[in-house]
Amino acid sequence: MASSLRPPLTRRSPEEVGIPSAALVALAERLHDEGLDPHALLVARGGEVVFETARAPCALDRPALVYSASKTFTSLAIGFLPTRAAVVGCLGREPARRDPAARRRSSCGTC
Repeated sequence: MASSLRPPLTRRSPEEVGIPSAALVALAERLHDEGLDPHALLVARGGEVVFETARAPCALDRPALVYSASKTFTSLAIGFLPTRAAVVGCLGREPARRDPAARRRSSCGTC
């Protein structure tokens, strides 16, 4: 099995990208204090890591089991958009409309 090796992420200080370090530390502490403690937290800006931290028993130098929830949060956010105009504003264009007749003609029935 071939593995795809990617170059390591570059790192910069938060201040170099316009984020106060104290704000990121305060965020991590607040998450912990409010019981929303992520096992680890990584903040990136412009493709560069600017902050990362982990709380025991997790550590930044050990692999962790991670589940993706991005689709869930994205669909939830879209569900909160109050009007169709908001969707057009987000996309910068009119959402694509599917032709019901084309779906019936599709071999798989889902597209």
